[in-house]
Amino acid sequence: MSVHGAAARRDDQAVMLIRDPGVVLHVEDDEATRFVVRRVLESAGFQVRSAATSAEAASLVAGADVAVLDMNLPDGSGIDLCRAIKAGPRGQRMPVMILSATSTAQEDRARGLEMGADAYLTHPLEPMVLVATVRALVRARHAERERDLLVARLSDEIAVTRNLLSERDDLLRRERRARAQAEDEVRARRSADLRLEETQRRLRGIYESPLIGILWGRQNLIFESNDEFLRIVGHAREDLPLDWRAMTPEEYAPLDERALQEMASTGRARPFEKEFVRKDGSRVPIEIGALAFGAEEWACFVLDVSARKQAEEVQKALLGIVSHDLRSPLSVIQTSVDLLDRLPHSSPQAGPVRERIRGATARIDRIISDLLDFTRVQRAGGIPVLHAPVDLDAVCRGAIAEIESTMPDRAIEFSSTGDGMVSGDPDRIAQMMDNLIGNALKFSTPGTPVCVHRLTEGGRAVLRVANAAPPIPAEARVHLFDAFYRAPQPQGGTRQRGSGLGLFIARAIAEAHGGTIELAYSDAERGTEFRVELPLTR
Repeated sequence: MSVHGAAARRDDQAVMLIRDPGVVLHVEDDEATRFVVRRVLESAGFQVRSAATSAEAASLVAGADVAVLDMNLPDGSGIDLCRAIKAGPRGQRMPVMILSATSTAQEDRARGLEMGADAYLTHPLEPMVLVATVRALVRARHAERERDLLVARLSDEIAVTRNLLSERDDLLRRERRARAQAEDEVRARRSADLRLEETQRRLRGIYESPLIGILWGRQNLIFESNDEFLRIVGHAREDLPLDWRAMTPEEYAPLDERALQEMASTGRARPFEKEFVRKDGSRVPIEIGALAFGAEEWACFVLDVSARKQAEEVQKALLGIVSHDLRSPLSVIQTSVDLLDRLPHSSPQAGPVRERIRGATARIDRIISDLLDFTRVQRAGGIPVLHAPVDLDAVCRGAIAEIESTMPDRAIEFSSTGDGMVSGDPDRIAQMMDNLIGNALKFSTPGTPVCVHRLTEGGRAVLRVANAAPPIPAEARVHLFDAFYRAPQPQGGTRQRGSGLGLFIARAIAEAHGGTIELAYSDAERGTEFRVELPLTR
């Protein structure tokens, strides 16, 4: 196949990757479980190939994006099949998720991940967690394929350029040797020039695209790059040339030296991950590969993998919620049910046990609601709200009353001045206040009240939630509204473990109403205050 043919085929493959929602290979010997998992994944838009044994799965591996394997199979284990997939041809390697109903201990999870699995989930399992995990693995698989296609395309175009330059030089030599063939050689040279211009146009398109950073250098200096690379490292074109060694943290020096040795022996360095220090001092995770041009000059491609790293962090957070935050209340429910089975029906101890079950059930409901809201923000760009006249004072008092019913020993003070009518969704605004007040109670000094004040400033309704709490560390403030961020436990505090989505959802609700939310202040003298602004009803 010619280089042009290979490039066209890769273009087709890239289009297919964009359109393909993902093919999932599901291996599970239990027919009922296999049916349920298949229905969940197909409902989410995935194509599913099902198998009951490792032998059946072997014929279905080609073309799949993600493998979801049961731990225990009739003809082997999920770990063995995982190893076989990871050791197979590069085109058939894929992310692997172990999904088990029996091997649920932490040791089983750790062993599965150490043996090559990319994710490990256990039954019982929330469908949205399964879909979110598979979708993250499919994105990783597609990103890997897109990278390989882009690198291959770049290599092909460089090879075409070299071939065309060689053809042109050969034509020039033939022209000097044989003037009689000058006319034919001129036409051939013109044809070659047109092809060269087309190749250069393609290279220029790749060079100017925002998909990949491209740079040229000599020894330690980067003397030319495209705009995407400058964006990744936070520099301006006037900053060139740049010393790439000075931009590299010390811990990545061994990886760089290995890449230089590989370039010296093979003319290219395979892609690997590292970090660059940006102009502002922050670090950016990248994937980088290189080609050598002679003894001193080289070209590199650089991919910004920040989004992939963030997706991996979200996946870890979701797994943490499933493995701990949901399992803990489920354990309380199970223990309480066992205790109820042993108690006489009229025992006075049954009442508190039932209350524990209700509390654990409410906690599970809150976690699931937070995860659903997080999914809405990620997929739809915000939380949907209904608009109706809302009395903020009534909403605040209602939210406070609900909290006080579950925490009668804590004091919450409310005051208001001015107009408090806004247009919005009363349930969502109550949810926002519940998150803010609950957060203030968790971090406040025991025995001190939480103060909620509603006022009017500059045509906007303002809600202030303040508590007496130790100052929030400076390094934590920039992450307060990030999804799954959990602030450090204050010394002597009584904070319970949360999902890490409370302030993230509160901000999404405020923004859905055309408002804002911010940390007003946090210091030792005044405590901490969060401030919400919402537009008044006109």
